[in-house]
Amino acid sequence: MEKDIKMPILQVASGQFTKQHKGLSLAVLSTRELTIHSITSTKAFSQIQMLQQHKLERNAFNFVQGLFGNQGSNQQIIIQSVDGALIVIDDEFILFKIQLADYFIPGPFNYSSNSNLVILANSKLQVECYSYESLKIFTNNDIVK
Repeated sequence: MEKDIKMPILQVASGQFTKQHKGLSLAVLSTRELTIHSITSTKAFSQIQMLQQHKLERNAFNFVQGLFGNQGSNQQIIIQSVDGALIVIDDEFILFKIQLADYFIPGPFNYSSNSNLVILANSKLQVECYSYESLKIFTNNDIVK
C-alpha cells in the first residue's frame, strides 16, 4: 500500500488520535500540515483514508503524542515549529499555541507520561521541562504568524 501525499514527510506515528475511527490511526506531519489517517486491511487489500487535516501557520519540525493532562481516551499531539512555537491538537481542534522564549532553532522534544512533562532543549543548550498544565496557563492563541 502506498499513498502520495505530495509533500515531504517529517514524522509519522500511530495512536488513538480521533473519535472518528476506533483503533489506531496514523498521524503524518509535513512542513505545513498534520493529517490523521485510518488504515483498514482485509486479506485482499489495505486502504488508507484521510480523516482530518490541520493546516499549520508555521513550518513544523516534529511532534510528540500522549494523553497530556490525563484527559480523555484519545491521544493529543504537540507540534514544535521551526521557530519554537508549540501547537496543541486534540482530535479535530487546535486547542492552543504557545511561543517559547530562547528558541531560535528547534531541537529534541519528548513527552514523559509518567510525570506528565514536555521536555525540550532550547537554543542555549539547556533542557527545559514543562507540565501540560503550565503550558495551558501561558498559552497565547494569537502568536504572531
